[in-house]
Amino acid sequence: MHLQNRVTPFGEIVAISQRGMFIGNRGIIHDPATKTLLTRRWTTKTWLVCSCEYKGRRRSVMAGRSWTELFFLDEAVALSAGHRPCFLCRREAAELFRAAWAAAKGTPLPAAAAIDAVLHRERLEHRQKRTHPIPAPVPTLPDGAVVVAAGSAFCLSSGLAYRWTSAGYDAPIPLHRADGLLTPPSTLMALSAGYRPVLHPSITASSPRSRGETMCLTQTWLRFTTHKKGCASGMSNVDPILAAIEQHKEARAAYLAAMDVPGEDREIRAAEDAFQRAEHDAFYELFATAPTTSAGMAALFEHLASARWEGDGDSIIQSVAEDWESDPEAAAKWATLMAEAFRKMVATA
Repeated sequence: MHLQNRVTPFGEIVAISQRGMFIGNRGIIHDPATKTLLTRRWTTKTWLVCSCEYKGRRRSVMAGRSWTELFFLDEAVALSAGHRPCFLCRREAAELFRAAWAAAKGTPLPAAAAIDAVLHRERLEHRQKRTHPIPAPVPTLPDGAVVVAAGSAFCLSSGLAYRWTSAGYDAPIPLHRADGLLTPPSTLMALSAGYRPVLHPSITASSPRSRGETMCLTQTWLRFTTHKKGCASGMSNVDPILAAIEQHKEARAAYLAAMDVPGEDREIRAAEDAFQRAEHDAFYELFATAPTTSAGMAALFEHLASARWEGDGDSIIQSVAEDWESDPEAAAKWATLMAEAFRKMVATA
């Protein structure tokens, strides 16, 4: 029997077998003795969407008097339900979300508590899920927005609509009209301002981007260091390395999820290959981006030491070190990039 800990785009907590890409919480809302939910569906206004992996920590679901573990199919579902990225385990995503929020509203960066207060008003009405008017034609809404039509929730991506079900997303369809917006309006504004939620591979695999041929680690690293670009265009107040780290985390999460899709047919394996290339591309971009803050520098090295290519293998920094043994020039170039970034931090401190 499944635990009642899966969250729908309507914010309901249900007992289904669906595997989630993200974990989150709304405070303590379960009885650890029975592993069942209490009457209340939240005990705090801080509704978080967290990473399933954080510094190797493992939790026993609903086993103690700690926050109740909730699971989401992907980040679009979590945002639709009224959650926002966690500033602890998903710091980079949370900072990008906050920057997009501020950019959309034309305000200074808000405190997390201020974001939570706004979201609490927007996600609930008389203690039930609140729907909102749709501010633009449905096909023009940003990727990750969720609308309701004929009682079903649809996640939008590239102008198409994917119906959420207990088994995952259905195949995409055109959707020109809907009954309301499930994603809180302020979150929708952040999406429109550039925040990119992590979507399930069943969505991204339906229209994989062309990424060119796969190249070896050193060759692609040299290409990107010659022609690097920022990852947080339009968000100059955010260290670009945070966006690059989050981009790589998203690509890695999507690849690992794609590896779990059962079947051996050609389309499934082609999609898995595309996600693997996407992870590598995000990695090369990561190594071509210079941090602009000490916090960004620390986040970069923490990510390189903790992230692993395929979940159980060597850490990224171990793999890079092995590659650099045969190409010290690439190592020298990256060291120079980091040294120059550090000098700039010291000069502007």
